[in-house]
Amino acid sequence: NTEVLVSYKDTTVRIAVDVYRPVQELEPMEIETALLYGFRVPEGVEGKVNSVIIRGEEFFQSCDENTSVVTIRDLPSYSYYGEQEIEIRTDKGIYKAPAGIYTKILRTKEDLDRFGSWAHAEGEAGHADTWGGYFVLGNDIAYNGKYQPFCDMKILASMGPCSYGDGHLNGVLCGFHRGFGGIFDGRGYNIDGMEIDDECGGFVGVINKNGVFKNVSFTNARHGGAGGFICASGGGTIENVYIHCVELKGGRAGGNLYSGFFLSTDSIGSARVRNCFVYVDCEMEDPSTTFIYGRAHEGYGILENCVAVGVSPENGWLLNTAGTGASNDCRVYNDLAALKYSGESFAGWLNEFWIMKNGLPYPSKLALPEADESLLEDRTETVMPGGAVRFDSLDKNTYLRLDGQAVEDGVYVDGTKIVVPAKDGAVYTAYICYIYEPDKKAEITIQVQDEPEKEEVVSESGLWGDRR
Repeated sequence: NTEVLVSYKDTTVRIAVDVYRPVQELEPMEIETALLYGFRVPEGVEGKVNSVIIRGEEFFQSCDENTSVVTIRDLPSYSYYGEQEIEIRTDKGIYKAPAGIYTKILRTKEDLDRFGSWAHAEGEAGHADTWGGYFVLGNDIAYNGKYQPFCDMKILASMGPCSYGDGHLNGVLCGFHRGFGGIFDGRGYNIDGMEIDDECGGFVGVINKNGVFKNVSFTNARHGGAGGFICASGGGTIENVYIHCVELKGGRAGGNLYSGFFLSTDSIGSARVRNCFVYVDCEMEDPSTTFIYGRAHEGYGILENCVAVGVSPENGWLLNTAGTGASNDCRVYNDLAALKYSGESFAGWLNEFWIMKNGLPYPSKLALPEADESLLEDRTETVMPGGAVRFDSLDKNTYLRLDGQAVEDGVYVDGTKIVVPAKDGAVYTAYICYIYEPDKKAEITIQVQDEPEKEEVVSESGLWGDRR
């Protein structure tokens, strides 16, 4: 408030003036605390900064007028990170801006290689066996190389007993306190060409009960052996993760050294793997030591809405121990076509990370694989009554669909074949459809007659290889 005194003859009037300072909106800001625990004064801010408010709390510490760097005090928890609104006050005005506050925005391969050292610096004070921080991807990253995990169960064992005093080197309790307890949010971006070959480890190695790993896709991933791709053990949360794997070597017998994508060695009841999709686009070198979902024990509801494609249901795909309580919710399918034919509903998957393409979940920021247009050409086939038309050239991104009349008459799909009833003279309509966009399709007219001119077998395109 400002007071103005006005005197006239023998009378003095005191006027209180309440000066109104309108809030001015600034452009979005990004704060990376691993580089600077604060920020440079944004363009458009006038006056000397004397206040920084986040979530209604004061965090201003100092302002260097020579460098225009504002330092803030430590944020008390991860709830103050992520997408926030920051209010900056000066002696001349009030300013507000949307602000992304993170430990580090990972933008390059080199950033991913330094992820572990930044995370270790954010571990809990006095506990060298913890890693923390709030990390996000800033864009898609072409990694194209072997990643060296910063934490695995062997590294933790070498540190001695758990620093929290529970006496455990490894085992299921390892995931209570030890390992990564921060937040990794891919924000829908993709990491391409990453290879992980680390015994008892993975991208974050061990994820403890406070850890969160979410919203990221991996394409052309290579999984080298006896460990996890995301983690080998833990009790944290993994959600909205898509993995397209082109090499899967398997684990090794004995010592629980199995190969998997999540929790490959062990887990505790607090662990949650939710809305995750694994596409195994290769042969499993050793199915006997490969468990796609790892060791998620029954009775805790660890796995929620998880799907794997390219995996035979006959193989061991989940290693668990029987228990009471919520069951694991996970399934495997031989290929994308089998998933489509299953009619499985993914209504609960819709969020910023996943979109639905022809009823199947797919990462919203990831480009769809190209359709092979040579497979999507209309044509006519002839077949004997009770016979079948084969379509051996179908690739992994196409499937067969029948029109309603054909289904009513008893025509059905059997893998890459369409089987017709013994009904001479019938004509049916079927389609070869691109798996993610059903309007991209070829119309197939099937004529049933006693002596067809030929039974055409469509030759393999060779583009993607045989369907599983």
